[in-house]
Amino acid sequence: MFATWAEAESFLRTRTDYEKGFRAHGWRQDLAPVRALLAALGSPHERLRGVHVAGTKGKGSTATLAAALLGAAGIRTGLTVSPHLERIHERIVVDGRPIEDRRFARALGAVVEALGRTGLGEAVTFFDLVTAAAFLHFAEAGVERVVVEVGLGGRLDSTNVFRGEVAVVTNIGLEHVEVLGNTLEAIAAEKAGIVKEGTSVVTGIEEGSPALSVLERTCREKGATLRRLGADLILEGVRCEPGKGTLVRVRTWRRRLPEIRLPGLARYQATNLALAAGALEALAERGLLDGGALEAGWRARPEALRVPGRFEVLGENPPVVLDGAHTPESVLLLLESLAEAFPRRRLVVVFAAQAEKDLEGMLRRLAPRADSVVATSLPPPRGATAERIGMLSRRLGMRVEEEPEPLQAFDRGLALVGPDGLLLVTGSLHLVGAIRAARREPRDVESGEELGC
Repeated sequence: MFATWAEAESFLRTRTDYEKGFRAHGWRQDLAPVRALLAALGSPHERLRGVHVAGTKGKGSTATLAAALLGAAGIRTGLTVSPHLERIHERIVVDGRPIEDRRFARALGAVVEALGRTGLGEAVTFFDLVTAAAFLHFAEAGVERVVVEVGLGGRLDSTNVFRGEVAVVTNIGLEHVEVLGNTLEAIAAEKAGIVKEGTSVVTGIEEGSPALSVLERTCREKGATLRRLGADLILEGVRCEPGKGTLVRVRTWRRRLPEIRLPGLARYQATNLALAAGALEALAERGLLDGGALEAGWRARPEALRVPGRFEVLGENPPVVLDGAHTPESVLLLLESLAEAFPRRRLVVVFAAQAEKDLEGMLRRLAPRADSVVATSLPPPRGATAERIGMLSRRLGMRVEEEPEPLQAFDRGLALVGPDGLLLVTGSLHLVGAIRAARREPRDVESGEELGC
């Protein structure tokens, strides 16, 4: 149906896209359209088995790391994540490689042909189509296990037609309150919607959080086994070393794993790696992985555990850190890693975010550490304007420059920081993707006199 991937991508742009705004489209009420679409394709999702990942922060990293561990164990693995950083192909990955142009066009063409048979028309969204194309491609590629990241929420997300034998809920925070609810309990209920009857659940939600009570109740009601980080799954050690990256030790409820090296110096990724290990342990416990698969995956080379757009470092003079932190909590964790990696460098921040995010909360975390901020914009309708970000930053006592165009904002940040400073690009994966596409030489800083490990 589509001769090229460009034609396929052009078609997708015509569809309702919740990633570009809820207010214009409203929010879906059920999963009937995507279920009907997949039925017209022969229900490829029913042939897939694996892990479903939801959460407020860290879900993309956890999904990517789980897929990397499976791949290192020699298991043919499909991974679907969102959003993409640079190209839509990043949303459909087999064995660590994004889908090829021709296969993307073919898969989406088959999905659109099936859509024509259903008569659903505009009821099927951009994300429905991409999710269906991913499931179809994975089924045709003969993957053995899949890792599926939720797009938004959980209960009404397109991916929730998939029965993940293992569900991971990384954590719960206030986000997308206009559609998910304005309390932790309401948001937890939406994310707990991915838990299926009789499955296994792994979570990083902290003890005492009202969100944990919601997830525990859901697991009881559905007869699901719950494993918790800090109780059943223990992060026993995290340390960064010059020349070695971040060294992590994890103990699951079944075994103690040897020390493993993560590339780079993002301490927060240790938590995501532990949750990924828990997901594989739960798969093994259910008989869906060989007993030695987790140990085999744990021998993954550090470069296989790299997560694009998360504490990704470009250049040296000055170093530029790209990180898609988009909640106050994730910004705080990012700053902790920066303090370890670059303790003596003045910080300039290029910042953009979606308008519905907690802009003030993120900027409040940055204010004590940042020397200055270059406020920039993401595309409407969801992107906050540079003017709004600048206004909030000034209220917090920060030195601010406004540059609506992200690449020009990046250049302005480089000019401000000088060779002895540190430039941080953060607030949104969309911003990180735009800068990353313009600067294609990412590397991890793992040694050097500036590291305070």
